[in-house]
Amino acid sequence: MDKFEESFISVKNNSNDFKVISPELIQKIPRSILILRLVCNLTHLKLTDEYKRKYNKTVRFTPYEYNRQNTGKKIASRLSEIFQENLPNRVDYSEIRQRFLKIKEYNTGRHGIARNFEEKVIKILKNGGIKFERNVSIIGKTGVPIDVDIVIPSKTAPKIAIECKITRRLSGHYAFYHSRVMVLNAIELSSKKIKYVAVIGGIWTPNSLKLLENYCSIVKEDNLNELKEVILEYL
Repeated sequence: MDKFEESFISVKNNSNDFKVISPELIQKIPRSILILRLVCNLTHLKLTDEYKRKYNKTVRFTPYEYNRQNTGKKIASRLSEIFQENLPNRVDYSEIRQRFLKIKEYNTGRHGIARNFEEKVIKILKNGGIKFERNVSIIGKTGVPIDVDIVIPSKTAPKIAIECKITRRLSGHYAFYHSRVMVLNAIELSSKKIKYVAVIGGIWTPNSLKLLENYCSIVKEDNLNELKEVILEYL
């Protein structure tokens, strides 16, 4: 039995076979948000949009949020309502697992592209003699941990946070979603006087770029040679 199956069974047993979704369940069980999202057939984007439509609030569900055990009471209560409203009449484990495996397969390919893109950025930093740390989590102004691809010069003395994001989808909704997440991160880190740099590649809509420009410094894939200059301005 792997972690996914363990989480599925735990949620099932604590929800009367997926009939009653309580806030306590979401707070108590790691990965419950992921399991319930798959059971309700809600994509990550659909869940965040439904949350915003229903409560007029924007909330981020990061991998950290999916795995942690202390989701805020208000968020857990609201999520329980959304999941309760979207529960199917029948839940088949094999079907839910297939949804999970499809996401996992897609993310494996997507992460490969993302890693290659990030490596280009790392090469520029190394060649420029710029000190940095990778894959760092920094506590933002509201106490939320912000996962950062690259921090300069270090986690203990952060001055610049770099997010590397590449998108190949033509959907404007998809690009705008990522721009919203990065803007929220930039706002969280701004209180600590940490400059946020968005290094982006692929397909981005004018609206998503306009939103980013209000909160971040943007370096596009075609102009990566400008990254060192942008960083040195902030150091």
